[in-house]
Amino acid sequence: MEGDMFKLTADNYSYWKPMMEDHLYCKDLYEPITNLEIPEGKTEKDWEILNRKTVAMIRKYIDKSLFEHVSTYTDAYELWTKLESIIQKKTPRNKAHLVRRLVKLEYSDDQNMIEHLNTFKGIVNQLMKADMKIDDELQALLLLSSLPESWDTLVVTLSNSTPDGKLSLDNITDSLLNEESRRKERGSSSHSEANVVENRGRSENRSKGKREKSRGRFKSRSKGLTCFYCGKDGHKKPECRFLKRDQKNGTVHPDMVDPKKKLEEKTTTAVISNDENVFLITEVNYLNIAFDDNHLNYVKTA
Repeated sequence: MEGDMFKLTADNYSYWKPMMEDHLYCKDLYEPITNLEIPEGKTEKDWEILNRKTVAMIRKYIDKSLFEHVSTYTDAYELWTKLESIIQKKTPRNKAHLVRRLVKLEYSDDQNMIEHLNTFKGIVNQLMKADMKIDDELQALLLLSSLPESWDTLVVTLSNSTPDGKLSLDNITDSLLNEESRRKERGSSSHSEANVVENRGRSENRSKGKREKSRGRFKSRSKGLTCFYCGKDGHKKPECRFLKRDQKNGTVHPDMVDPKKKLEEKTTTAVISNDENVFLITEVNYLNIAFDDNHLNYVKTA
């Protein structure tokens, strides 16, 4: 296959014919399909050779499902007209087949709109070549009827905005292509917005995790602290809200818990005197007894 040239089938004649004509013109093989007689300036031998080259080029792009219909032709003009009579018949049956294809043509949202319009126009062209003319408004209506329900809003808008209620195929075609572009842009935008939301969620989760870790470390550091102003656990004196309140009101009082006193309380919890004896009870579970005769004894208690 050379370039974009493709093989002829029973369904693509309307596309294949003009492309094959261009192909033959580019190869300087077009004369045999336009002239039944030998043109002036050419010998019979030269004309025969040119005919055979043109026939070979045409057959090269005919599908095997149609090849046997033209396998015996050696004249390019006869071959060309034979193909047209086989595929593009102007019989009622062929016309009915084309009309059925046009009416049943449907567009799907995952399809390219330009391809759909190309298929639609191709069927219309085949009907016109079969001597069936479809006016512009009917073509516009048939094109709108090929759209799925997801396009109903556009169909209603176009139907209500046309002057004199008459649709134009060119206007409908432009509107469909514009709508397709708008939907593609909206789809890309929605995808981008979804990514932004997802990234924002991840960022928030990371921030939340960091805050929780920080809060956990703060709690861990605060555990075991005692304020020497209010005596409560969990914070230091400079962080004490009672101290800040009293400073603001000018009612700051001496520490409720003196550091030195707190330290002493850790070594001595009580001092008891009874007559001549002094008993010291400590956190190390020792009982100290002092006598007046300056003798000191201590007894370890349970």
